[in-house]
Amino acid sequence: MSSLTEKYVAQVVRRLPENSRADIAREITATLSDMADARLGGDEYASPASAEAAERAALEELGDPSRLALRYSESPRYLIGPELFPVFTRLMAWLLPIVAASALAVNALVYVLATPEPAVGGMIGVMVGNGVLAVLIAIAVVTVLLALAERILPEKDKAQLTAPATRSGWSVDDLVRERPVREIARPEPVASLVILAVMALLPFLPTSFFYVGHLNDDGGFLNPALWDGWIPAYLGFLMVFALIEAWRLTSGRWSTAMLATMIVADAAFAVFLTIAFLSQEVLDPALFTATGGEPGWYQGAAVVLIWAVTVWDQVATVKAYREARSLRPAARR
Repeated sequence: MSSLTEKYVAQVVRRLPENSRADIAREITATLSDMADARLGGDEYASPASAEAAERAALEELGDPSRLALRYSESPRYLIGPELFPVFTRLMAWLLPIVAASALAVNALVYVLATPEPAVGGMIGVMVGNGVLAVLIAIAVVTVLLALAERILPEKDKAQLTAPATRSGWSVDDLVRERPVREIARPEPVASLVILAVMALLPFLPTSFFYVGHLNDDGGFLNPALWDGWIPAYLGFLMVFALIEAWRLTSGRWSTAMLATMIVADAAFAVFLTIAFLSQEVLDPALFTATGGEPGWYQGAAVVLIWAVTVWDQVATVKAYREARSLRPAARR
């Protein structure tokens, strides 16, 4: 070997496991020799300049030593391979929402309990900052664990981590055993439950939580007189909606009874809120006394908004129900 070939082979094998370096070095050297001879046409009396040119051409053809080393390496050239990547996506789909929701809830609770004068701005900052950090840590942990599994576990153990259909092979019989597809995606009722929880907190939040506590001496946003019956009824409606969303979450499929229940509940809640806004001072009058405004100016706008949201929700609900029904197999309709 010339010095060029020696250097090239050394750069290749130093990136490989020690137990395979000698054999691969001999293989590469022989390959380069054959390639150079082919360029010389088998001329044993070629000049040194011609031999060096043929050697250089052979080295150029083999290319970058690091890339050639990858071709000989038995280690994977990816972080998470095709066998474990479905596991990675499933874990991300399930784990990240749980981690995010848990981080937001825990940080909000800790902030409220540990801060002498909690405010919404400070709470949002703590929730978002620590929530993003928790999600990034979860992504990093799952990625590192699966990357290690990719390189440590044997193939048969990797296969056991994948879905049963992937392990045993798909067949038509799987269509018979397949569970019905969810017509209501889980994030929809979960998001609705979160919104309902926020709405349930509204009567209990002090105005200082939103930096306007000076308007009514840290009182609530709602008129205290509404606690005689209106606010308990409001909370009762929210409980009904929570039960409906729990029904949607556990069932996962639309039914005529579910659609009718949702339409009736939405309409009844809209009527209740309309009566409340037209007959009561819903917001604390002290909020307007401090600013010199008229207490009832918002009532008409609130009623219009209530019915606009209700009609939009009814249309979206009926549309989702009809789309789900149209996608069902004919035998199950």
